[in-house]
Amino acid sequence: MMGIGGFEEGVMAAVAAKALGAVAEARGWCAEAKVCAKYRETWKIDDLVPGKKEDLFISISSITGDNKWFDLQPVLEKEAGHEVSTLTVSEDGVNIEKRIHH
Repeated sequence: MMGIGGFEEGVMAAVAAKALGAVAEARGWCAEAKVCAKYRETWKIDDLVPGKKEDLFISISSITGDNKWFDLQPVLEKEAGHEVSTLTVSEDGVNIEKRIHH
């Protein structure tokens, strides 16, 4: 994955990459030259995510219908409750699960 995003999105991508045994690098960026000068180094995956691979877990659920990044349905109202689709990433792989919450 490559792109410009917020800090939180970058860390989530790095956690997912490390959990799956992939490689990740990141660089900080800012529109202000003084601030940007502090972020010239490239951070390796262990700089971004110092935890052990087996301890990493990402969980993402889409609340609304305008989800352009993940192929997840928004929360749907069903007779038995609300159906929530959740994408998880861990050392066990990538999983999408749907559950009804009462």
